[in-house]
Amino acid sequence: MEPSIFHTFSYSKQVDYSVLSGGGFTIPTYLVPLLWEAMGMTLKHGERIKARIRIGEKVFEVQLINQAFDRNKYKNHPDVIQIRYSPSGELSQYLRTIFHESYSYIISEKEKRVGKTQVKVPEELAEEIIFSITSIDNEFRLDCIPLKAKSVAMTQLRGYEELQFEDLVDSIIENIPDQSASLFERSGIVRYRKINHEINTTLKNLYDYRCQITGERTGEKYNTNVVEAHHLEYFTKSLNNDSSNIIIINPSFHRIIHQCNPVFNINELQFEFPNGVIEKLKLNKHLRS
Repeated sequence: MEPSIFHTFSYSKQVDYSVLSGGGFTIPTYLVPLLWEAMGMTLKHGERIKARIRIGEKVFEVQLINQAFDRNKYKNHPDVIQIRYSPSGELSQYLRTIFHESYSYIISEKEKRVGKTQVKVPEELAEEIIFSITSIDNEFRLDCIPLKAKSVAMTQLRGYEELQFEDLVDSIIENIPDQSASLFERSGIVRYRKINHEINTTLKNLYDYRCQITGERTGEKYNTNVVEAHHLEYFTKSLNNDSSNIIIINPSFHRIIHQCNPVFNINELQFEFPNGVIEKLKLNKHLRS
């Protein structure tokens, strides 16, 4: 039996040369605090431990590493956390089989270019991995999203508004009958999304149930806390359920955002509405800016 997945941390990454042949990938520094909180542990600078990656029924040996870079040279740089595995090992070979579209493109482009130029797979060919924590200590899970699966998911999501889809998936999770539920269960979209109830709980706790826009606890007057999770890039358009794509806001702002579709300026950490109104986040502990 596969272990339970802890949705308190999820990181999706486009497949690149490092994932397929370079021996691993790096957790973005702005997500590392969430990773440690979800795992209930930390690694010291330079420390490494043995870990495992599960893909379906297959389990592969990897290492979880806090890179031992020179702190005297890079005094203000946060720790760099990596998942490492052998470039010629079983996991690399298995991923190259799953992501043959990306691997073929990367190798073809590298043969055309001189030197060590990094090859980026174009968006229309992009394939992804989703990295999650499981209920077993030091065991992680990779969900692999090859090009065909991504195309099927996007086709089935076409026509759904974001809030409509969120309500639908919530009904599936809560076992409320819905005529569309079986379609999403069969297609794997619910598994793909890794519906974010536990990610949401982690982020709500991180912000002490305060809205990131107002800094206030909605409902505190009534001795309750009401906040919701919002995907900055709508999941129905991006299939992005990373912790870094979710913010915690009060229900009113959530509805206003979906009505008005403002642009979120990640550099300024603010919503820019079509009528010129700007709403800047007052709280930020997990977004890269």
